[in-house]
Amino acid sequence: MSRTALYVAALAASAFALPASAAVVVVASNVDFSGSPFTFGVTPGDTFTLSYDSREQFDPSPVLVQTSGTAQVTTVFGAPSVAFTDPPTTFGPASFPGFGSVPVAGRASFTLTDSDLGLRYLVGSDYFYGYARFAGSMLESAAFESTPNTPILAGATAAVPEISTWAMMILGFGFVGAGLRTRKARMIPDLTPDPVMRI
Repeated sequence: MSRTALYVAALAASAFALPASAAVVVVASNVDFSGSPFTFGVTPGDTFTLSYDSREQFDPSPVLVQTSGTAQVTTVFGAPSVAFTDPPTTFGPASFPGFGSVPVAGRASFTLTDSDLGLRYLVGSDYFYGYARFAGSMLESAAFESTPNTPILAGATAAVPEISTWAMMILGFGFVGAGLRTRKARMIPDLTPDPVMRI
């Protein structure tokens, strides 16, 4: 098979590949915010800030949460509210408790142990949902769903590749192998004796 045919086949195969429909985008992981507040977000104007303020040695609620722009967190009666990590919580359009802005830092209850805080921000008329998992002053991970108005399972950090992605990868390996095989065949000289040659 000629190189041109391989390139045309690769181009044709890529035309039929479907774009990824959903992926989890991790924006932060393993961050200690005990010394200073930690701010994160996907868009510059819509941010979430976590800070650590322990009132006493065994304070069950040492984490303060603040939002800006369209950023919102799960709230109960206007205060940030977390869910425990077991069983995992799904945050999305039908989440309970609801979401609310926290423009002035508010204390999230029971954040000394593993906790999940639901996150969302608005782009146009679409919400993007996420979570922040932390225990005390350690932010273990914060991630968002890349598809608008789609729920996210807290703790989800990686998407499984779609079938079209696997197909493209296998096809690519096949084309590279075919290219190497034809190249190798041309480089090996033919050392077999010619049967017509007579001495």
